[in-house]
Amino acid sequence: MRKVGLLVTGVAAVALGLPAILQTAKAQEVKPKAIVPIATPVTELEEAKRRLLIAQKSLDDEVKHAQAMIKARSDLKTSQRSDWVAALTKSQQQWTNFRETDCDLVYNSEKGLPLIPSAESLVCKASKATERAEELKRRYRR
Repeated sequence: MRKVGLLVTGVAAVALGLPAILQTAKAQEVKPKAIVPIATPVTELEEAKRRLLIAQKSLDDEVKHAQAMIKARSDLKTSQRSDWVAALTKSQQQWTNFRETDCDLVYNSEKGLPLIPSAESLVCKASKATERAEELKRRYRR
């Protein structure tokens, strides 16, 4: 048994209501298009984590800069520079503890959220880190 194919072109194909792909008289080479990955939506929590990482890196850089500036002060004794760096380090640790408590517990309590890290608490931490970095810039970048 032989299979017989029929090529319908032009007006006849339109009149028959055939799909556009069957309406071509010539076989055309179909080139695959580049595969474009579909962007998956970023969740609110992922975006908050990203913002916190960026803000924290900026803050860490400012702390390092402040420590380097203190260590470079030639008008101070070595012991004074060491004490100042130690005080700044201790202050930064205490500030970090304050931020964690304030954003994880106090902020979430005020907003009626569970006392676990949430997107809102991460945004709170990022905001406070940015503010702290700006404060250190004002104090140590002259």
